[in-house]
Amino acid sequence: MQTRNIELWLMRHGEAESQEKDAKLSEQGRSMAIAAAANVFEQVRGHGGGWIKLLHSPTPRAAETFAIMHEELQRLSLSSNVYLFKNTRVSTRIEAGGVIGPLMKRGIPYEETVEHWLAHPDSIPGRTPMDIAGRIGKLIDIIARLAKRIALGPPIYYIAVTHEIPQAGFLYKITGKRLSQMGGGIRNCESLVIKFSTGQITLEFRDQSIELCDFSF
Repeated sequence: MQTRNIELWLMRHGEAESQEKDAKLSEQGRSMAIAAAANVFEQVRGHGGGWIKLLHSPTPRAAETFAIMHEELQRLSLSSNVYLFKNTRVSTRIEAGGVIGPLMKRGIPYEETVEHWLAHPDSIPGRTPMDIAGRIGKLIDIIARLAKRIALGPPIYYIAVTHEIPQAGFLYKITGKRLSQMGGGIRNCESLVIKFSTGQITLEFRDQSIELCDFSF
């Protein structure tokens, strides 16, 4: 059965002014968001065009990254075969994991929190990498069903502005590897991409491509 080609990009937000929950983007972070929008646009256009829909986590830094990207994509798509959905939404499935703050309160330096969490998966009860990955898995299930239902047409690209914790937790569930084993922490505005096409779901991250067809979420 042929399905609509869809991609889900899980993208970390731009650089923030601090690690506080309500921190906004730094000047560098705002520049990163503009560059990320241009990269998305060029990749979509380079593959023949399609529709882009933006999602974002509820935190201010994710919402601000989203807003900047949305404005830039609107500007770029005015004269091309790239189209931007008008309706956008907040998604709790890609929200911050509530992991870094509790670990820092235990005295673990910010730079070591994600790796500590992956090395000690049960350190935050109810917020293990598997718990966090489960949220992403449910989003993937929704999109996989959507790909089978909707009519054939131009590809759809969901760009989900999220955080390092959801990305790291999902990668850990899929690969069993910590970020230190995959080239280091996820950079601001770096993405992992999940591709839905006829008969298969594929995860692409850095130099890895992994089939997810038989994977249970």
